[in-house]
Amino acid sequence: MRKTLGLICLLSSFSFSANDAQAITPEEGFLYSVVGCTNAFKRSDQEDKTDAMINLVHAYSAEKSINSVQPGYITRFIKIVERKWKDDYELAKTNCDGIYELALKESKPETYNRVAQSVVQFMLDLEAKGKNPQGSVQPK
Repeated sequence: MRKTLGLICLLSSFSFSANDAQAITPEEGFLYSVVGCTNAFKRSDQEDKTDAMINLVHAYSAEKSINSVQPGYITRFIKIVERKWKDDYELAKTNCDGIYELALKESKPETYNRVAQSVVQFMLDLEAKGKNPQGSVQPK
């Protein structure tokens, strides 16, 4: 997880506005970026990457003592990542692949914590509703 702080800098393209920065911590911002990338992998049918990313959500939230997520921020970061994926695919792919490399180091827990469970449920709800904030995530 030590590489995580360096990766936060790499994710500047997924950064949030100054108003949002006051509302969430950098650690929460990174977690929401992980969720945005997780959704991008899920929408592009990369289930192995999606599963690994959920493991990272679990491990990172536990390590940083993040006990809940706000659906509004999840939606906002999904939109940011999907917009970046559409507008600057190479940069978004590089950022999400960098996060995925961190995710590969995490093993699947016996049971997911509340944060990981809520992220899984949120994505299932999006899928069930057929909602896609910015359209399908596909390479250019």
